[in-house]
Amino acid sequence: MHSVTVPRRLPIDVNAALHAICSTGKGRCWYCDVKLPPESEALHEGWDVQRIDDQPVANIILVCPHCLRRETASESRKLARFG
Repeated sequence: MHSVTVPRRLPIDVNAALHAICSTGKGRCWYCDVKLPPESEALHEGWDVQRIDDQPVANIILVCPHCLRRETASESRKLARFG
């Protein structure tokens, strides 16, 4: 009997992903389109790299600190309403 390996999502290493994307000089926030700063600034400011499974356009997106805070606040409001 052979064991079957079930594919699963691997976690994202945000620092490594930011390093790779910053090296291209072409990254932008998925939500507001602000340009990704140099790597050290992006890490210090709190840029995030997220995986989106339900969007056919992109699998990994960048989120600037402003949109990340707005996204977090929106999720908190939803939980408070329906929690």
